[in-house]
Amino acid sequence: LLTGNSHFTGMPLFLENSKKKILEKLCAGCHRLIRDRFLLRVTDGLWHEDCVRCAACGDALTNSCFLRDRKLYCKRDYADLFAVRCAGCTEAISPAELVMRAGAAVFHLRCFTCSVCSCRLQTGDRCVLREGQLLCAREGYHQCLAMARASPRLQAPISGHQGVSRWVPGRPSPDTKNHQRTDV
Repeated sequence: LLTGNSHFTGMPLFLENSKKKILEKLCAGCHRLIRDRFLLRVTDGLWHEDCVRCAACGDALTNSCFLRDRKLYCKRDYADLFAVRCAGCTEAISPAELVMRAGAAVFHLRCFTCSVCSCRLQTGDRCVLREGQLLCAREGYHQCLAMARASPRLQAPISGHQGVSRWVPGRPSPDTKNHQRTDV
């Protein structure tokens, strides 16, 4: 039994002859009685065959589906809607990708650069995240350092959980509070 955010492959998952059942079943999608000859079982819910569609694009889900908040999604829409996004470029971050963190913000390695001088920031570099802008606080980068000093939130060098990390599929992270990420 899978719960929470789940990915299913090999659709149809369970195709049952509903006429064999004495009790009538409610569809998890449309919440109407299933009186069709066949029904689909997705995790603990029963569905009309016609109701197994992506909640975002409406395409029929024949090979695989993703379930979230009792709604089904195709792989493409699930990734577009629920992926953690890079604070630098706003593109989705894949579960296997290495990332850098500054506070609650998550960045692709290539996007972890100063917003003013474009220098690449690495583990141990001093920086500040100010109004969504990442600023370096290195000596020699006077403009960036001056902007960083003006902020009361000057951070210590990036280390520990704020440095390079890898998403662990299926394990929640601090910035995905109410949902789990799964391999896509």
